[in-house]
Amino acid sequence: MKLPFPEFKSQIDRRISKLLKEAEKSFVVGVFDRDSIRRLESFARRGKSLRGSLVMFSYRLFKNGFSQEALDMAAALELIHSALLIQDDIMDEDEMRRGVKAVHRQYAWVGKKLKIKNPDHFGESAAICLSDIAFFFAFGVLGRLKIDLGAKRELWKLFSRELITTALGQMEDVAASPARKKELTLYLAKTARYTFVLPLLAGALLAGKRRAELKKFEKLGEVLGIIFQLKDDELDGEQKRFNKEISRFGRMAKKLIFSLSDKKQKEAFSDLLAYSLSREF
Repeated sequence: MKLPFPEFKSQIDRRISKLLKEAEKSFVVGVFDRDSIRRLESFARRGKSLRGSLVMFSYRLFKNGFSQEALDMAAALELIHSALLIQDDIMDEDEMRRGVKAVHRQYAWVGKKLKIKNPDHFGESAAICLSDIAFFFAFGVLGRLKIDLGAKRELWKLFSRELITTALGQMEDVAASPARKKELTLYLAKTARYTFVLPLLAGALLAGKRRAELKKFEKLGEVLGIIFQLKDDELDGEQKRFNKEISRFGRMAKKLIFSLSDKKQKEAFSDLLAYSLSREF
């Protein structure tokens, strides 16, 4: 099974643009309304849409064909991811993101242009507001999903729990020493859960699976998410330190994949493991 992530990304990008363009007509507050929506659209579409693609990947493991609800959930998750990245750049004092100036640095430039007294503070404040817009808009999209009320409650619980875990992990990361930042428990809380576990479980729940049926999916999500983060650190120049851990978690993932009873799922997760190890999109 070849991972259709490029196809998914194209669909997600188009959906994000359509949803935000529809929203643009509804908000007329001042000089920043249209600029904010367009800035958010540009930022969200610059990413690889991995998390949104995993929603659609997981959904298709259980149901064939296109699903508008899966696409909308994928778009919502990418907007949430964008919001988290905007905040992360402020906390880490990063200047660049996705090949362009970080959003708070973009707004700092706007602040200088408008001759605001403290443009850097304005930039961070405006970026936080834009991340809030992304969060609220995304949850509005999730709230409008045309699905069974029980399934919708399960999905809201899932999103709430996993994003709280991410926020707590981020707090730990901000306070952590350089050595602590590389601990696997922090990888799990800050990255693995919301990068892999959340979208994999969300897509399966949307396809009609029950939470109790998804224990192996959850564990696979954790292991693949840790591999994904370890590969990030390896690619950042710490190869020797992480080779052993990557191999260990790779073996764990293979055992979990082998234990799956469904042939389609085995093939799909084998491809997903290969993607996590190669990081080629």
